[in-house]
Amino acid sequence: MVGLISGVRKNSLAADAGIKAGEKLCSVDGVQVKDIIELSFYTSDYEVDLEIEATDGTRRQVHIEKYPDEDLGLEFDSAVFDRVATCYNNCVFCFVDQMIPGMRPGLYVRDDDYRLSFLYGNFITLTNMKDEDFERIIRTHLTPLYVSVHATDPQVRCQMMHNRFAGQLMERLQLLFDAGIQVHTQIVCCPGYNDGEILAKSFYDLYAQYPNVLTMAVVPVGTTKHREHLTQLATFTKEQAAEVVEQVTAWQERCRKETGKTFIYLGDEFYLLAEKPFPPTEWYDGFPQLENGVGMLRLLDT
Repeated sequence: MVGLISGVRKNSLAADAGIKAGEKLCSVDGVQVKDIIELSFYTSDYEVDLEIEATDGTRRQVHIEKYPDEDLGLEFDSAVFDRVATCYNNCVFCFVDQMIPGMRPGLYVRDDDYRLSFLYGNFITLTNMKDEDFERIIRTHLTPLYVSVHATDPQVRCQMMHNRFAGQLMERLQLLFDAGIQVHTQIVCCPGYNDGEILAKSFYDLYAQYPNVLTMAVVPVGTTKHREHLTQLATFTKEQAAEVVEQVTAWQERCRKETGKTFIYLGDEFYLLAEKPFPPTEWYDGFPQLENGVGMLRLLDT
């Protein structure tokens, strides 16, 4: 478990100490750190001792004196030094399963790692996490996280994700909420699975947890022609998309009246499919789920 150093910033502490790109970070003060989150924690003192492995395999100790908030200047090829946690589910809508062949390898990795959720906003399902993972999140207060909900109804969530443990979502979220961890949530909405009354239940369950649940995004399922041997899945028609827009708009009006925030947001595709106008800019509350395709076109139009 080592961190491959991809770059060393010029005139940084690491550069002055002779550390070079291509070398590996093996430990900090004798501790093998798992990721850049732990690295930040263990290097927050006035002095640190790094074990560095050179490109020829030899190892050396590097002593650095620093201010507690001073960055070492190291860059890594990955934020995670051990194995990235991958998805245990087999969701009916998984986009990775229907990717075009021949793309770069990283596009086929079904990551489900809470560290990438905290660092980069990647959505996680909470289905592959052990007790020690929750303990670390709580101990180091990794907040906010981004959680793929899809449905708060336990049976529906298990059915959609093909995972018998997926129905434990609300209990696992409550464990985080009790520790002060907040989450952004998303629902990949699939006609006949988690729309209509199931979507309504998900909204009311998540809204009841505001502000533990900061936001809720509803994005339409996407499909490609590469769905051989996968579950038959329909996409939204214009009429169905219009129904979702009408349903969610009513909830948005309620949320804004009660909290001053929209809380629940629709992916841009819903408005395009339904041929409905986008909400005003202020309804996006600063675009907290922009990278999830929520409000991109509205932002372009401002």
